[in-house]
Amino acid sequence: MDRESREYRHGDNLSIKVVSEADAYLYVLYQQADGKTFLIFPNATQKNNRVQAKQSVEIGAGQDLFRWKIAAPYGTEFIKVIAREKPVQALSQPMLAEKRFNPISKQLLRGISLELGAEEENKKKPTDPTKPDAKKSAKTDNSNLPSIDKVSPQLALHQITNKDERWTEALVEFKTYPPDHVFEHEKVRRYGVFFGISKHKFAQYEEEVIGKSPDLLVAHRDAVDFAQRLKTHGGLTDSQVYTDQQATRANMENAITKWLPSVSKPGDTVFVYVAGHGAQVPDDGDDEADRLDEYLIPHDRFSFAAWAALEKRFRDGTLDSGMTSYHQYGAELARACMAKANNNTEIASNLMEQVFVRATAVTDDQFGHWLQALDGRQVIVVLDICHSGGFSTNERGIQVGQLRVPVQQRKEKFDFLDQELIRLKDIGQSNAALFTACSAQETTMERLEKDNGVMTFCLMESLQQATGKLTLVDAHRQVTALMTNYQEQLNKKRVEAGLKTRPINQPLLFPPANNSYLLKP
Repeated sequence: MDRESREYRHGDNLSIKVVSEADAYLYVLYQQADGKTFLIFPNATQKNNRVQAKQSVEIGAGQDLFRWKIAAPYGTEFIKVIAREKPVQALSQPMLAEKRFNPISKQLLRGISLELGAEEENKKKPTDPTKPDAKKSAKTDNSNLPSIDKVSPQLALHQITNKDERWTEALVEFKTYPPDHVFEHEKVRRYGVFFGISKHKFAQYEEEVIGKSPDLLVAHRDAVDFAQRLKTHGGLTDSQVYTDQQATRANMENAITKWLPSVSKPGDTVFVYVAGHGAQVPDDGDDEADRLDEYLIPHDRFSFAAWAALEKRFRDGTLDSGMTSYHQYGAELARACMAKANNNTEIASNLMEQVFVRATAVTDDQFGHWLQALDGRQVIVVLDICHSGGFSTNERGIQVGQLRVPVQQRKEKFDFLDQELIRLKDIGQSNAALFTACSAQETTMERLEKDNGVMTFCLMESLQQATGKLTLVDAHRQVTALMTNYQEQLNKKRVEAGLKTRPINQPLLFPPANNSYLLKP
């Protein structure tokens, strides 16, 4: 059949291709859902049913203008093919090839079975239909017979002495449905990958240099909780969650470029969620309006600050053996960068940081390329990250040997994937949306309750409270209000405590007005 699924809907074209292993007379019968049977080969335009071995016969396709279209009645239907080395007399009447669909009576069907001897092997002693398990007993008895006894001696002898009457058959079952039926393969499914990074592999080394740990409190919980909330209230079909040590750069790439494409199909919706730190690095492709590439910080991101700490330990003789390869790589890179920068330590350290970022973090350019593997899906990227990212918020420059940790105070908009989404639309990824906690401000917030990030908490609240469909546009409006209210209440408490108020963060949505993106279907 022309569909592996063997499923057809009203109005669909159906075609079949039949191949016989030997030269034979070929007959194709069709039984529709109401039990009526038709001979469809030979037919009015294909009267010669003598076929050669290995030569396919196509019915309802090819150059034939006839199209077999599915119509009522709907249900389970069958195609039966009979191949015989001599004609089947019961099916050789000229009247049975006058039309495309030639009705076959039950009497004629019985005549076909008798002529082929098909009923011979099915003959059994009569059983009492009123006796419990009569059919089951007969079946069990038959299954215990030796294989030679399953065919009567008369039929076995007839088959080997009358080779010109050899025949075979094939039966194919398929399903037909009304026009509004939705096939399983057409059902839109929703998948997600969720990354939450609270702990960082090199946090202790960065803290030695910066004086502040990049570790967070609840980012790992954000990923777990948001995935569960989407499963419960957002119709999520399947998901993978990576937290802390699992949320490495390699796992992020594999989940987005391999797992999601393997389980989803074009038309499905996929979520990519990241909670953790974000930061910026000078643009290397001259394609950013603010001359900066944004990047996500996975668990195993290696920074210049981490290497500077390793360098100090190496000089002090306290370097951990497990860090030797990282230190050696950085030392070799430092020599190359110093030569490139004509021994300008600030330029060299900037170059080193850029190399480490692009090798171990995830820039928006790289992330955009990963999303290309999801072409045809509706992609919703949700980011609860801060632009500044841990130690990069620190305003101090710390001298380590001859290399100084560079510090740049960023005031530009954090536009992770903003321009990348525009470019993606030009190359085929036409259905992607970005929802992030960060707008013009540098940092996001974790709730004082230490349960979730503010944006993620508000997004989950919006999802849980929705009584019907929840578009991303509506969710953005609701989350903006919830986040604003929470931060205003927090600032009131800060004022009461004599503390300086914090700037009000607001979430970002791109594109800003598209109701086709559903947080809850």
